[in-house]
Amino acid sequence: MIRHHLFGAAHIDRIGTLDGATDFGASNPGKFSETVGGAALNVASSLAALGAQVSLSSVVGKDAAGAYVRSTMRERGVEFHELHGGAGQPTATYTGLLDSAGDLIIAVADIQIYEIAEPGERQYAPEDWLLVDANLPRETIRALLEQPAGHRAAMTVSTAKARRL
Repeated sequence: MIRHHLFGAAHIDRIGTLDGATDFGASNPGKFSETVGGAALNVASSLAALGAQVSLSSVVGKDAAGAYVRSTMRERGVEFHELHGGAGQPTATYTGLLDSAGDLIIAVADIQIYEIAEPGERQYAPEDWLLVDANLPRETIRALLEQPAGHRAAMTVSTAKARRL
């Protein structure tokens, strides 16, 4: 059976959307939403929804946000594996502010927990897929993509992290 193994971001996404025109330097009326996201988790969730057998390896804190991320993965049918590292750090968050048209104004990615993630040891079948996102350290990305598996790929959603690939 083909398995999909994803490695990378699994965190809390907070998105604020302004009700009207952006007034820089002032308080702007709007709304916030919060969900579980991250590049790797979003892809894993989509694959699981399509019926694929999916695992996600990431680091999440031992906090309430981490518990929320883990339970959401279970609900979505994504098997979770903890990468080494990140001990004692809070679960990562992404906070984006959108204008009333839905365009990004600015975002803050509080993702230090990913900076010390280590790949660990696992075995993969020749037909398995490995997909690594660029939220992980360069050395971890390299080690994961050197694992024997039938298919390997890397992705990024951030120009700041694209250099890691």
